[in-house]
Amino acid sequence: MRRHTDVPKDAMERIGLGVASRNGDGLAPKLTLAAEARYGLAGDILAAIEPHTEADPVAVLVNELIACGNAAGRGPHVKVGDDRHGLNLNGVLVGESSKARKGMSWNHAKNLMQDIEQSWVEDRVVGGLSSGEGLINAVRDRVTSEN
Repeated sequence: MRRHTDVPKDAMERIGLGVASRNGDGLAPKLTLAAEARYGLAGDILAAIEPHTEADPVAVLVNELIACGNAAGRGPHVKVGDDRHGLNLNGVLVGESSKARKGMSWNHAKNLMQDIEQSWVEDRVVGGLSSGEGLINAVRDRVTSEN
């Protein structure tokens, strides 16, 4: 289902997403990745996966970058002025249930990480979050004793 959007026409292009089609009727455009978003190792991995999946390439790339950044930890970073920018990323995939291939896009990143760092997948990947309370429970500090 397409939704109305008030996003300026060039806003998505400024963040690396190009417009493949726009009907002029106010509906959200079908987006494609700009060439700059397909750069480097992440782009090469996406190019290898893309012919073999129905998942959206944006979702595959987002999952790939988030998984690799999380597995790398807080050590690797880039300094921009006095600011430290780590590899930690957050993302949200939104789409129709059972039709948007959100899980399919994650499975490619998870399988890649299984081959690279099996313990990360076993220890850090959590599934089955069905509510805000479930999310809070999954990321809470471990309770070691009751006071």
